[in-house]
Amino acid sequence: MPNLFPQPIPVSRRNDSSPSKLLRATGAGESSALLAVIAVLVWSAQPAKCTDEKPHFNFSAPQHAARTINFPRGYSLGKLKFVPVNEPISAQKLVVMARGKVVVPADCYSFFEAEHNFFVHPEFVSTLDSDCFDSIQLAQVALEGGEEGEVERSLPYLAHLTGLREVLLDHSDVGDGAIDRLTVLPNVQHISLFSTRTDGSCLRQLSSIKSLRTLNLDQNKIKEENLQYLGSMFFLSNLLLKRCQLTDAGIANVSNCCGLVVLDISANPNVTDGCLPYLRPLKKLQCLCVNGTRISLSGLLQLKGLPLKKVIASGERQSAQDLKALKQAFPGVQVLQTTKSKTIDPDTYSYFAPLH
Repeated sequence: MPNLFPQPIPVSRRNDSSPSKLLRATGAGESSALLAVIAVLVWSAQPAKCTDEKPHFNFSAPQHAARTINFPRGYSLGKLKFVPVNEPISAQKLVVMARGKVVVPADCYSFFEAEHNFFVHPEFVSTLDSDCFDSIQLAQVALEGGEEGEVERSLPYLAHLTGLREVLLDHSDVGDGAIDRLTVLPNVQHISLFSTRTDGSCLRQLSSIKSLRTLNLDQNKIKEENLQYLGSMFFLSNLLLKRCQLTDAGIANVSNCCGLVVLDISANPNVTDGCLPYLRPLKKLQCLCVNGTRISLSGLLQLKGLPLKKVIASGERQSAQDLKALKQAFPGVQVLQTTKSKTIDPDTYSYFAPLH
């Protein structure tokens, strides 16, 4: 293996607007639906903070003493990013290359972003301490010379990393059979499967992870019969089901997720007001995203009594009277109304479309 970084890599600060972000997201508004996937979304089990975009979340992890990680000396496995535990995860991070000896500062989260050499040598993980990473991102790097199936082949090696709180597999080639392997991680709180190959059958196994608080299934072709396994995921706080080709029948399965604080069912055009009775059992729900559906502001009045603080809804064919009635029914609620998406050219759509 060639020495890709012959000189020592100094610690540096990068602004959080760097294009090589560790955490990915979809945008809140339909007007920027595909382009907004480059925006940051940080996961958490904490109550939602209402902003103009998706709420930011923080996961919980024990405070650590300084940790030493001995990566290969001759090549980098990716990037390692740190953020103090008392700062938002979206804050600026110290960034180093995952090469040679790296010291994670005391009381800092460590975020590992895998690059090509990691997928060539995934077995190296077994030589690391089990709590060296708090978060790991294994994204498809085929455009940079990677091979199909490399993310799936690397997943079995994560079993050694029992300290992981977060696993990000966005835009990767993983399918349900490989995703099942995440059930061996005893402390994982956040799993993001944005635009993968899952059809939701992995939910049967993921429902056994009682530590799980955030699940992102955005932009996948979910089979609605697989959503029945949500019935035993009462421990979830945040569930994202944007652009999953769902109907009211699929949303019915959400009703048993009684701990939900954030629910995103946006960009599912066959979801209507008929699904709203299924959301009434969600007594902790604070943030609801229904833009890009046929749910109306007047229909949302069926949810009166829930502690909603933020609603993102479509702005078409909604009257000022309906908006006023909604704000009266939910005192202090922030209502954001979006407009229809602009036309997306085929090349852009094919790049961001699900990997199916």
